[in-house]
This record gives sequence, C-alpha cells and structure tokens, in this order.
Amino acid sequence: ENNKPLYGSFSKEMKRLYNKVDELINEGVITYEDFTNDVIDSITTTIVDNGKSSAEPSRADQVNAMCDMLFKKYEEYKKVSLARAKKEIDDELQSEDVKWLNVHGLHDVELIQSIGEMLAIEPFIIGDILNITRRTKMEELDEILFFSIKSILPDDNNDNLTVEQISFLLKDNLLVSFQEKKSDFFTHIRERIKTHSGIVRKKSNDYLLYLLLEAVMENFYITIEFYEDRIEDLLVEAKSSDKPDVLVRIEKTRENLNFLKRSILPLRDALFNLKSE
Repeated sequence: ENNKPLYGSFSKEMKRLYNKVDELINEGVITYEDFTNDVIDSITTTIVDNGKSSAEPSRADQVNAMCDMLFKKYEEYKKVSLARAKKEIDDELQSEDVKWLNVHGLHDVELIQSIGEMLAIEPFIIGDILNITRRTKMEELDEILFFSIKSILPDDNNDNLTVEQISFLLKDNLLVSFQEKKSDFFTHIRERIKTHSGIVRKKSNDYLLYLLLEAVMENFYITIEFYEDRIEDLLVEAKSSDKPDVLVRIEKTRENLNFLKRSILPLRDALFNLKSE
C-alpha cells in the first residue's frame, strides 16, 4: 500500500516485473536475496553488452530491457518443466550429481502423477502424497524411500495450529519434496547449497533429506516451547482470574497439545525405523 505512488511511476516493463517478483516471493519460489543477486547480474550483463556495442541507449531503455530480461527468466520459473527435470535426471554427465525437485502445492494432481510415473512409483504412494489426513509415515520400496511428515506451528492468532503435510521421495541421486502449501521452511538450506556453505554439496541425497527433515522438526520445537510458555501464563492467570474464557483457553490448549502428541508419536516411530534400516 505504501508503494502505490512509486508503483504508479513505473514503466510497463517495470510493473510487469514487479508483479511477477511479488508473486514468486509470496509463493516461496525465490527470495529477496535471489532477486537482488539477479538484478546485480543483469546490471553487469547490460554494462558488458553496452561496452561491446557502439549504441548508447538511454537509461530508461536500459532499465526496461533489464526488466524484460528478468521477467522472461522468472516466467521460466513458473513453468517448472518436468521434461527439463527428466532431461537432467537422465543426463549421463550429471549422473553423479544430487538433484532436488521441490513441488509447491498438491493441487496439480497430473504433475504429481507424472513425477510418480517418471520414478516408477507405486500408485498407493501417490495417494499417500495427496492425502493430507495421513499420519507421519515411512515406507521403503525396492530402490525408493518414501517419507511423509507433518509440520506444525501456532497460527498467527496463537489460538490454533497451522498444519502442513510434506512428503519426500528418495531414489538414486534424486530427492523430490512435495509441500502441501506454498510456505517454505527450506530457504536456509537452499542458501547453503547456492553459496557452497557447509558440507551439503559434498554429501549424497540422504544427507539432504536429513537437513530437510531437521528443518521441519524444528517447527515442533518452536511449537512445544510456545505451549510451555502458554501453559505457564494460563496457570498464573487461572489463579488470579475467574473469567470463564480462561477455562475455554485451557481446554483449547489441551486439545492442541493432544493433537501435537498424536503427531509426534508416529514421527518418533518413523525416525526409529529409518535409523534401524
């Protein structure tokens, strides 16, 4: 809202790029840092191209050309070509490389089924990926490891729990993750991969799966700590207040804790089985 006056002064190309970047950032496809780095790269490219050419375009034309260049790049992000992913998977020159394909949302059933066909996944596993009511589950089938987990966090009002199912398929050097929602808990892992930080680029895809599971499990610790503080606050308030809403909030907290417990127990069992195997 505060940027409307500035937005009104944008050229057509700038507005188009702004809207596309805003869309991709909200969906967790790119970060502000990604966009900043891309802008720096495009400025460098523009300077080099202008140095090779005798033409001297105006500053406005240069900016519009950069916006158009970045817009076309980000349009490709939205297409997430499965054919391109398959080409990289089948490329012998990349056969030893670890590949990570992340799918946001479970609405594109055809895409998920196509990924299943590409990896020769049993239909019931695809059904488990699409069924968000399933409990945490781990299944090993021949050369494929399937892992489904719930991410649980307090909602914005701190009254209810925000639950998201995240599933993983591990096969050969490929890891595929399916996120129910367009939130992203894996930004810091992407940054480590991009910047060669730590040992993640030196390890196999099972180590990458470990990092992703660790990121999801961190949400459990956040939620548990939140309810530990909330219970203390409710106990103090219950001793000094006779308001009926205190009992309502205690009951709601009890329900949420029971749900959290029901989610943690199968996770514990799945992780134990994973460790045993």
